[in-house]
Amino acid sequence: MDKVEEETTSLDHVLNLEELAMRVLMRRYTPPAVIINEQGDILYFHDDTSPYLHPAEGAASFNILKMIIPELRMSLSTGIRQIMNQRQDTIQDVVRFQHGDMAHVVRIVLTPLRQVAQTERLTLIMFEEVVEDPPMPHTTKPEDEDVPEDEKDKRISELEQELRTAREYLQTTIEELETSNEELKSANEELQSSNEEFQSTNEELETTKEELQSVNEELITVNAELNAKIESLTDANNDQKNLMDNMDVGLIFLSDDLRVRLFNPIASELINLMPDDVGRPVRHFAANFDYSHFVRDCERVLDTLESLTLEIRGYDDSWYAMRLRPYYTLDDDIGGLVITFADITKQKVFQQQLTTRSEIYRNLLNHLPETAVLVFDFDLRYMLVGGEALEDAGFSAEGLLNKTLFDVLPEDRATTLDSYYRSALNGERNEYIREFNGRLYRNITAPVMRDDGTVLAGMVIAIEIQQDETDD
Repeated sequence: MDKVEEETTSLDHVLNLEELAMRVLMRRYTPPAVIINEQGDILYFHDDTSPYLHPAEGAASFNILKMIIPELRMSLSTGIRQIMNQRQDTIQDVVRFQHGDMAHVVRIVLTPLRQVAQTERLTLIMFEEVVEDPPMPHTTKPEDEDVPEDEKDKRISELEQELRTAREYLQTTIEELETSNEELKSANEELQSSNEEFQSTNEELETTKEELQSVNEELITVNAELNAKIESLTDANNDQKNLMDNMDVGLIFLSDDLRVRLFNPIASELINLMPDDVGRPVRHFAANFDYSHFVRDCERVLDTLESLTLEIRGYDDSWYAMRLRPYYTLDDDIGGLVITFADITKQKVFQQQLTTRSEIYRNLLNHLPETAVLVFDFDLRYMLVGGEALEDAGFSAEGLLNKTLFDVLPEDRATTLDSYYRSALNGERNEYIREFNGRLYRNITAPVMRDDGTVLAGMVIAIEIQQDETDD
């Protein structure tokens, strides 16, 4: 195991030395270079390229044609076009130029970079400074002496190279112009077609604009109508709210499946309801009154469509008249139930008081000694009778109640008493003596009146006359 680790460490050391050697060799013997993409943007710099590339004035850009010095721009532009058009695999050009006081000769080498996994076309551009042999010193010759042939040939070669470069640049420019011209013609045709389409579209837009204006006018009219309806609904809702909040009757609206739709504050106290309970089934809520068949009766009214009125008692001893009625829509359809709760606590108390008083009066009348009292209405029908003398005179309370004077007495005797009864109903008081069942009675007829003098009924007070009173 240790031996394997030592061999691995040794191999890594060799690779690191190789990489280090390659870096030193590349930095020392490889000329300055850049890598560009298809758009001419510089992706990578190698070594010092400052003699050939300078940042362009204005917005920051890494485009090589903007950064290259003017003396190399034409040659570099031509080479890039040829590489991009795949005319050659490698392009070289030698350019001579004067930069300041120094004369330079630069060989520009362009090579495409091809990788299997590389989808973008990249180009390597190298700037190689060419060092020429200095000219041999020579003595001054007469003006008419010929220039050496080798210098002539060299100069001619340079001029021919520059001419070839200029021709290639010119040819490339011409081809680009022709291509641009064809593209411009095609673009012009497309623009003409687009212009026709735009004109047609403009006409359609004009038509659409008119239609939209018409629709807009209709929408304005509809909007005005809707605003009027909204105002009307707002007023109706306000009226409904004030009506519901200020009425003295509890009110609940239920849907046809017995869900709460609407209720007022009084109803919310009887069936523990909150504003958020709208939409919930009414059977989910506890009622504050002693009535266990509320939901059953709601279902029955929905089934039979017959109203139901009941008196129910609250847990606080209050009383309510509950009425369940079907809810009818404007189309006469059944939309649920309307339930009202009218507080009848005062009426119940008053009724109880009346019942108590009636019982007191009845007991009082029944125990009057040797006296009978009969109260009759305007039809001469007996409403209230009592007294111990009633049975002595040959009558009973059951035989007199709800019967008229002519129902219980012979017609001749009833006719005689009729005038006294009528006088009492007219507010007059009379006394007379009559015999009933072998006993004599002093009869007093008088009106039964309110405090304001209004006659409510008439009454007869019959007092038995003792024998000594008769002798007197």
